[in-house]
Amino acid sequence: MYDRGGNDLEDAQRAIVGGAFVQLAIAAPSLASEIADAFTAKRKQGNERYPDMTPIFSELKSSGFARGLPTNGGLDSQRAKLECFALLDFFTIYRYLRGNWVR
Repeated sequence: MYDRGGNDLEDAQRAIVGGAFVQLAIAAPSLASEIADAFTAKRKQGNERYPDMTPIFSELKSSGFARGLPTNGGLDSQRAKLECFALLDFFTIYRYLRGNWVR
């Protein structure tokens, strides 16, 4: 599951809904995946950024302020969120691998 070291939120959501179907004795794995994927799509539609963020991040970046976004999420999903909100250019992506920070 996602909270146990996995990095794919969509797979975790499918596993959670699929597990609920199993516990409820509903033999419909494709329906479970469909429900999880519909939830993911709806969640992504509901995300919107605050309109003042771009000028604020631009000012912080041009002033030399360090910006960070700590997360326990997977690299691809976090990058997708920044891209979705047109904020990727305001961050440098680093990963912590084997005791070292790498770009």
